[in-house]
Amino acid sequence: MPHSTDQSPAIDTGLHCLVLLARFHGLPAIARHKDRHWFVVRQIADGKILIQDPLERRPLALPKDFFEQAWSGDLSVGGLIAFNMLAGRVSGPILRLVQLWQDFQQAGISLKRLGDILNTAPEPGNNPGRTSLPALKGAVRFEQVSFRYAPGRPPVLDRIRLAVEPGLPMEQIVQAARLAGAHDSILELPEGYDSRVGEQGSNLSGGQKRRIAIARALVTHPRILLFSGTAVAWASLGHLDILAVATGKLIPAGYSKVTQRAQGLQRLNATKMVAEQQYLESEQQRLETGHDLRALEKKAEELQKGIQQVEARIDHEQKDFRRQTLEQRQEAERRLNAARQERQKADTRHRAMTLTAPVAGRVQQLAVHSIGAVVTPAQALLVIVPEQRQLEVEALLLNKDIGFVQEGQPAEVKVEAFNFTRYGVIPAQVTGISGDAVQDEKLGWVYKARIALERTHIDIEGKKVELSPGMTVTAEIKTGERRIIEYFLSPLLKGLDESVRER
Repeated sequence: MPHSTDQSPAIDTGLHCLVLLARFHGLPAIARHKDRHWFVVRQIADGKILIQDPLERRPLALPKDFFEQAWSGDLSVGGLIAFNMLAGRVSGPILRLVQLWQDFQQAGISLKRLGDILNTAPEPGNNPGRTSLPALKGAVRFEQVSFRYAPGRPPVLDRIRLAVEPGLPMEQIVQAARLAGAHDSILELPEGYDSRVGEQGSNLSGGQKRRIAIARALVTHPRILLFSGTAVAWASLGHLDILAVATGKLIPAGYSKVTQRAQGLQRLNATKMVAEQQYLESEQQRLETGHDLRALEKKAEELQKGIQQVEARIDHEQKDFRRQTLEQRQEAERRLNAARQERQKADTRHRAMTLTAPVAGRVQQLAVHSIGAVVTPAQALLVIVPEQRQLEVEALLLNKDIGFVQEGQPAEVKVEAFNFTRYGVIPAQVTGISGDAVQDEKLGWVYKARIALERTHIDIEGKKVELSPGMTVTAEIKTGERRIIEYFLSPLLKGLDESVRER
């Protein structure tokens, strides 16, 4: 009675490694039943177990030691084993790992060592029925991981640090960058590890992006480093456990299948179980495939050299562009500074050639009327009559009256142009008196007094006529009061006082 079971531990990806092998070999859909792949155990010998799908002609050989670690059921020839196909989804790097599974021995990598790495003990706190896969922590997904997301455009430092935790020490980041060959190129950036690289890493070259993506994977100290996409070309880190997964040094799976088929036909031909012509055709196909493989490898090397040359040219063009841009900026700044100095000189000359009036008003008594006329120092060029300012009367005080006039005394102003008996007078007030006397040709030594008008117009037949500077006026300042009888008797008393004097 064949034995069937599906109890097998799962790795962190949710897939069993042997399930990946089953998917890789493309087992027919008819071999599936209730979302499982069924296999028949054909042979157990020489450290290997041969399993075969019921509709598959060629059996699949797996290492026995790893199979025993991955399978908890009974192993017997003729028994059935099932692998769950709904445990999860598989990513590109893991498929690549499975694709090269049978070629590790040619690269000097032990299958036992690979099994030990993939089947490490579960970490504390994890589900004891699941096995951790450190390889996933070292996956380098160049397009999706390193540059496509980053709110606020973080600098290079944060792009590497985000692979683990925000508080990652700077020494650990620099060490990962050195191992990835990215340290020197990062230091060439304007602000080093603090440089902003823009959306999608637009400020970085293709080589800088790949190196930083590798540093992002190395910062987690992975035991297996898996590459995907364009990052494969940068797999040159010999200190990792499994490097041949991404270097392309292993024989591709297609050629491996052709070689295995030719070897199988050779053994069958030796026992006369297959026609020699069929074996020769298989051998011819193997030789042609090997020739094509070598041609593709050579082409890949040429393309890799071309990529390196293009990246070197891009780096050179970027440096040359930065240099030219910096020189142009320096030249523009120099010209800008020179233009600013010239503008300052022009402003100074303009201010020196411009006369600014202290007040707004009307120009009178213009002394110069022609262009290019020469003026002497301290020469009065014009007189400005202020507008919308309070008018003041400049009055002359005789020496005999100066002792009775003080600031603040009321006054009345009579405008000569308008008869005061008909149009009245204008109330005013003394606002200032000169500190010294000046000589007048008609009045002799006099003092100047400033008198402010309470209004600047006179009512004439219901209309307001504005006063203008230059009008002649008479100012009467009230210096005191006395009785009428004193006014008439003062001449008599003065004459009497002077008549009785003797010398």
